[in-house]
Amino acid sequence: MNKHSERFWQDIGLSTDDTVLIAALECLPPPAWIFDRDGRYVAQSRIDRDTHGDLAGKLPTEAQVGPENGRRWLSFHRRVIDGEHFHHMREMMTPRGLIHSETAVSPLMKDGKIIGGIGVSVDQTKRVEAENAQRKAQDRLLGFLRISSDWAWETDDQHRFTLVFGNKERLGIDFDAWIGHTRWELVGVDPEADPLWRSYLRLVQAREPLEDFVYRTMGCDGQEFAVEVNAVPLYDADGRFLGYRGVSRNVTERERLHQMLRRSDVVIRATGNVILLTDADGLIEWANPAFSQVTGYSLEEAIGQSPCDLLLCEDTSPETVDKVHAAIAAGRDIRSQILYRTKSGERHWFDMHLRALRDEAGNITGHISHQSVITDLVTVEQRLRATVDSVAAGILRFDASGAVVECNPEACRLLSMDEADILRATVSAPTWSMVDRNGSPHAWERTPAARVLAHGDPIRDEIIGVRLPGDGIRWLRVNANRITTGTHTAPDVIMSFIDITGDEVQKHELDTARRLLHDVIEAIPDAIAAFDGDERLILCNEAYREMYPLTADAIRIGASFPELLDRGLAAGQFADAGTTPEQQANWRSARLSAFRGNTPSPSLQQLSDGRWLQIRERKSDSGVSVGVRSDITALKNAEIAIRRMAETDSLTGLSDRSVMMREIAETLHADRDQTGQALYVMLDLDHFKSINDSLGHDGGDQLLCVIANRLRRAIRKSDIAARLGGDEFALLLAPRTDTPDPEAVIARLHKALTARVSIAGRSFRPGVSMGVTRLPTDGPAPRDLIKNADIALYRTKERGRNGWTFFEPGLRERFERRRSLADRLRRALSNRQMELHFAPQMALRSGQVIGFEAWPVLRHDTMELDQDALTAAAEEAGLGLRLAESTLEQACAALAMSRAAGRDTGIVAVNLTREPLREPGFAETVRATLARHDIPPASLAFEIGETALSDSDPEPELETMARLNAVGVRLVLDEFGRSSAALTHLRRIPELSRIKLHHAFTSSLLEGAHDRRADASADTAIARAVIELSHGLGIEISADGIDSNEAAATLAALGCDIVQGAAAGPTRRSPDLRA
Repeated sequence: MNKHSERFWQDIGLSTDDTVLIAALECLPPPAWIFDRDGRYVAQSRIDRDTHGDLAGKLPTEAQVGPENGRRWLSFHRRVIDGEHFHHMREMMTPRGLIHSETAVSPLMKDGKIIGGIGVSVDQTKRVEAENAQRKAQDRLLGFLRISSDWAWETDDQHRFTLVFGNKERLGIDFDAWIGHTRWELVGVDPEADPLWRSYLRLVQAREPLEDFVYRTMGCDGQEFAVEVNAVPLYDADGRFLGYRGVSRNVTERERLHQMLRRSDVVIRATGNVILLTDADGLIEWANPAFSQVTGYSLEEAIGQSPCDLLLCEDTSPETVDKVHAAIAAGRDIRSQILYRTKSGERHWFDMHLRALRDEAGNITGHISHQSVITDLVTVEQRLRATVDSVAAGILRFDASGAVVECNPEACRLLSMDEADILRATVSAPTWSMVDRNGSPHAWERTPAARVLAHGDPIRDEIIGVRLPGDGIRWLRVNANRITTGTHTAPDVIMSFIDITGDEVQKHELDTARRLLHDVIEAIPDAIAAFDGDERLILCNEAYREMYPLTADAIRIGASFPELLDRGLAAGQFADAGTTPEQQANWRSARLSAFRGNTPSPSLQQLSDGRWLQIRERKSDSGVSVGVRSDITALKNAEIAIRRMAETDSLTGLSDRSVMMREIAETLHADRDQTGQALYVMLDLDHFKSINDSLGHDGGDQLLCVIANRLRRAIRKSDIAARLGGDEFALLLAPRTDTPDPEAVIARLHKALTARVSIAGRSFRPGVSMGVTRLPTDGPAPRDLIKNADIALYRTKERGRNGWTFFEPGLRERFERRRSLADRLRRALSNRQMELHFAPQMALRSGQVIGFEAWPVLRHDTMELDQDALTAAAEEAGLGLRLAESTLEQACAALAMSRAAGRDTGIVAVNLTREPLREPGFAETVRATLARHDIPPASLAFEIGETALSDSDPEPELETMARLNAVGVRLVLDEFGRSSAALTHLRRIPELSRIKLHHAFTSSLLEGAHDRRADASADTAIARAVIELSHGLGIEISADGIDSNEAAATLAALGCDIVQGAAAGPTRRSPDLRA
């Protein structure tokens, strides 16, 4: 900012450092500027400065805008200083092209005095362009209307004209006089008294569109003319009726022509012949009533249609249609007979006379067609012609001179001549190429037609030959006779003939076909045999005999099919016929039934030499049975091999699920007495995912193969073992006689499967959970048995895994409840519907709450499920990790909220099950969650129960706990004393901060505190030893389920540090030590 501008702001009492006006002006999007009383610029907006340069302290004449513009702008400034408000529109070229700028300049006042001026320029280019486009569109509309007989108009909501566009000089109408008047006022009628205008008034009052409304009015020259009106109602954005917008035209000439046509119609309607008027393109414009009476089509249906398109049928001669179209195109008159079809489907012949209509200049404007019905006459001719054409004999008609005047299609075919060639011939022409029975040329005088013409005697059944192209001969049986018509004195001759060559040809072809059939079937490698209606062999090839070598001597023409079947059974030819007489009798009955049943689907037959045959048999309408037998031994062997591969698990070599399903179905369909003790066992490996994660996929696969081998060794040949997928296996155990107790069988099997195994340098006992169903007691269908075994398997897992459960009906209801709970839990986790309760933990020395355990709570079926029930359901449904992450997120959010409110929360503990401990990335999830909520890691503890640690492979859990220690959270060994492995876990878990005694342990201890039995003293001694051991290791010890102050005092006396339960206080909805 230069000194001139600074002095200006100082003069008006504003600092250049803090003035809002300067900052606002700088940021304005349009060009803006301020000038002082001398007209000099003191401030500019950024865009104005970028466009014209920094003008501070300069007059407009000193700016780079040219002398003339500089003087004009200086005069603008001075006029504003004198108090004038200035507004200016201008065009100017900019780097962006030509723009339209609107400038407003006003005085700048302070304390009632003008201290300068302020100006703003706005780019109005788009608005100006839109206005110009609208003006051009309006000019184009006016241009159209100047050369048209139409005019456009608008009316208001009272139907008074507000706007009329049209060439009033050309139309002879004073449109200016229309403004402010209604249409009926201009005509000078009362709309209620005149029927036409009453209908118009009803339309506009109902705000209906106006379509083709015609009325008469007077022009400026005093002549009456007809007006046609079309319009639509107008509404504003709120739906309020504004009036009409429409187009009108002068239709006086059209109305005059209509009246002339009406007069002509009276005359034309009197005729009974069809009269059609078409346009220049041949499309119907009008038809008289006779047209509808004859064709059945109304005038409305016919208008706009071509008579040919409307009335032609498939039997109409295309040549006739082409001639009519050619005449129309050339403007010629034409008369022809044509076949039409009426609307009802009837066909009529018309004698049509078509004439072109021309205007004064000779241009074709349309056509008029006069048509009369001649169906009866044509029908007689056609019947006669059809009779001649349809007979299976050639017919020629010769006139008295010997010329051919008519022939039918069969004559053309038999003589191998075109119709045109025949009609050009005479009786003496050499084109006939006739021969006698010896093949010698036949003289024309000896032809039947020539002899009848010469002598008049009829000829019957004479045989002559016609030499065909290619030196072939067609033999004909000929008849010839004279006919008279009553109109000619000289008679014609009719000659008819039929082809008798086919009899010989057919005989020859039959012999050839028989020889060909024999050669073909002998060349076919498949065995072919045909039996007649009496089931006797009438045809076979040598391959048929070779295919059945044991009965080849009996295969002969005339042998019966049952006889050949019995010979084969006696010789042991059919391997699939069975070995007992009953089996063979059943097989024979089924084979005969298939042979006689005419079933086209192929069947299979296995021979005693190991070959497989595919048999396809079909019986004809005459009763002949034809059979084809193909040797498909190689295909069948390949199919068996492929099926064996498809039904075998590639990793373990056991059968797959499809084999197990088939075997279960077959067992269920067997004798119930034999299936009463059959067992279906479904099993899987406990925590296989954890084993697979720790040992790797190769180690996991090795364990699956070990289990598969143990299954093979543990079952009999009559049993089936299958791998269902993943770590799931199934057994189908046939009824046993050596061990009738199913429980003992399953116990022995479980012991074999859970023997110690060494994989990847690690030795452990795999856990196996099993579910068992009895066949058919526990399910009538394979699906039911498998479902119930699955339910029993889940019951085993509920009870701690690594065992077995026999299915009982009550388990299904329990399973459904558990599944419903799992579904509810899954939805709650997805929809964030879990609640979190905080159980306080109290220090016994101070009696103060020092922290909380966060419990997830879920309402299900009107019940509130506690943490133990939720944890069990989550573990079973594979939701343990999601539940842990949800509880962690809610606990951290609650900690953050309490800390933000300035409340002390102490340490909040969250329970962990095995699934999150087995997840390698869980520790990172914990770190990220703490960081997101800004929670110190030492404020969070994880309580880890003894059941969360795997007995077989605890390494993944221990690695996760080491990572959690690295994050900085505390670890608590929960449920201490629940099992004999408590001390082992105490040694395994790194950097424990606390041990929580299992509530069963503390309950026994508290009950023994008032009991003098020896075992009660032992409980006390054990508890004291555990507490001293923990303190010796620097680990706090807490007790759960402490509901009374007396119990808390007893534990305090033993040295326990912390208690949880009713004695510590009720659960809370937030972690607040002061609550």
